[in-house]
Formats: sequence, C-alpha cells, structure tokens
Amino acid sequence: VNIIVAINKIDKPAANIEKVTQELIENGLIPEEYGGEHIFKQVSAKKNIGVQELLETVLVVAELAELKAMYNTLEEIDLLFKGVERAVRMLR
Repeated sequence: VNIIVAINKIDKPAANIEKVTQELIENGLIPEEYGGEHIFKQVSAKKNIGVQELLETVLVVAELAELKAMYNTLEEIDLLFKGVERAVRMLR
C-alpha cells in the first residue's frame, strides 16, 4: 500500500515545508519527486489549500490498489459517511 503524506498547516508563516520533507526523507519516506514511492501533498485545511487534491489522490491510489473497506456494523458505515459528508462540506 502506498503511503500518502499530508504536509499540513502550510498556511502558517513559520511553515518550513522543505525542513519537514527533509526530516521525512531522513526517516525513510522518500517522495516521488525525489525518486521514491511515497506521495507528498501540501495542505491547509483552514484555508482549503490542497485538500481537494489530497482527497482525489487518496481515491486514485485506493482505486489503483483495488482497496476495499470492510465494515462490521452499521454504526461504522454511518461514521464513514459522516466523515465523507464533512469533507465534502469543507470543499464547498
């Protein structure tokens, strides 16, 4: 399964994306841009930057990997749908 890294809070004045990326590389998470196999996305949930792209990436990776979710109870399914609805509302 591919790892998708969401580098969050990029809207903060003190955000240092390069430093975060370098620290992740030092810990073995190499982004595709550097020849690795992990997907890095920069996001700011507060300012709705990159959130749509992150969600699309998750969906594409899941589809390509043919990932399927298994739910044991109706409560788990309801919780999933509430989370998706909340994410969609954020994008509007």
